[in-house]
Amino acid sequence: MTNKDMSEIKENYIYTIMGRSIIIEKYIGKSQIVQIPETIECKPVTQIASEAFEGKNLIEIIMPDTIKEVGKYAFASNMYLTNIKLSSNLKAIPEGMLAFCAKLKEIYIPSSVKSISKNSFDSIKLRKIVIPSSVNKINNKIFGKKLEEVKSTTFIVEKDSHAENIILSKNLNIKYDDIM
Repeated sequence: MTNKDMSEIKENYIYTIMGRSIIIEKYIGKSQIVQIPETIECKPVTQIASEAFEGKNLIEIIMPDTIKEVGKYAFASNMYLTNIKLSSNLKAIPEGMLAFCAKLKEIYIPSSVKSISKNSFDSIKLRKIVIPSSVNKINNKIFGKKLEEVKSTTFIVEKDSHAENIILSKNLNIKYDDIM
């Protein structure tokens, strides 16, 4: 048996056992409100594969804190998505993670995140994005276009953070949150 076993199906997920953890490869459930499980087969769910939840007409996603990594476009094209709770242990917001989730209006980036990749929020008109000081890399095209072209979003950042420097340099709407 190899470190990466064959994909298996349980309830609403196709998943792979990788050593002592689980990678969700595909959501096959019908519910529009998804609470991703912390464990499957008594192993922690630590990763979501690329495109695993793409285009599933989801309204709400609750991600457990066991998840550390999410693949490209994992939740993209969920046109009705209005709420997502990210894992407090997520390391990065990957390319296209929430692209084309047009009804999403706010997002809170957890303090574990170090980077936000291009097209993460492509074709989304977020009203508010909270970026913690842990984020030290923000791609200039997180919205699929240059940051300086994004005028309807309010960026909530901490003073003296990398995010503050980027947002100020682009003359964007900024508010400060010292309680992050």
